Amino acid sequence: MLTFFTAIFSVAFIEILLSIDNALVNVSLAKKLPHHLQKKVLISGIALGGFFRIAGLLLASFLLTNPYIKTLSAIYLFWLAYEHLFAKSKEGWELKKRNHPHMIFAQVIMANFVFSIDNILGVVGISDHILYIILGVLVGVIALIFITPFVLRLMHKFPSLEKMTYVLLIYIGGTILFEEFFHYHVPEYITFLCISLAMFIAIWIDRDDSK
Repeated sequence: MLTFFTAIFSVAFIEILLSIDNALVNVSLAKKLPHHLQKKVLISGIALGGFFRIAGLLLASFLLTNPYIKTLSAIYLFWLAYEHLFAKSKEGWELKKRNHPHMIFAQVIMANFVFSIDNILGVVGISDHILYIILGVLVGVIALIFITPFVLRLMHKFPSLEKMTYVLLIYIGGTILFEEFFHYHVPEYITFLCISLAMFIAIWIDRDDSK
């Protein structure tokens, strides 16, 4: 019985963590759009997150045994982080093209797809029992729904959180590759510490502006 409750707690914990990071990315991308489009993109992000998690549940065995999908997912996260952290500012039309609603929406689709894969991998890293995998999907979707509005308010108050979000993408991508090539599951508490540290740094940087 203790093992059952430990597994349930672990699954809920990792899914909430991944949902926080997923929500951070959705909000960061949506903020680049005009205000009247932000809500549509966020709702789409939540819906896509739910859809891809359910699809991932049905395709769990394929995702777990396909190293190419996991590797490409990690590479996409690295590219997304590079585009928003290290790429030099583009000239007028290039910058406008990158922030076009269709481009932002495509990035939201890909980001939610990758996080859904990480969602399934995170649960299976704890247990491959179907009950836990289904629970993980449900917790992930519900958490994404309730966490996204909170993250939106937090990011408006602490703008540096946007950059820290893309730093976290490097961590998530690195974790996917590390687990794939070294066959070692990164403990959930490390992910918790990384997310907590990123949020703390962002809040610390913007503490004076928020007063």
